[in-house]
Amino acid sequence: MPEYSECRADEVNIDDLIDLENDEFADPEDRRHIFPYEHARVIGFERETEDCIRIDFDNTSIGFPVAHMLRRFDG
Repeated sequence: MPEYSECRADEVNIDDLIDLENDEFADPEDRRHIFPYEHARVIGFERETEDCIRIDFDNTSIGFPVAHMLRRFDG
């Protein structure tokens, strides 16, 4: 069974695999299931404001509040 840990958006690392399915910012209810695959690889990130970090994934970039909790795939 896959194992996950939670991390703050400002704690991601390059090559982390993040589960974006059903995430309130990446996959909001009004557009649910735009991330049908299970994991998105972090390829970059940048703190855009004091309260927002942009995380770049293989095929998209998403802004998250820095304290937003993400599910990181651990194996």
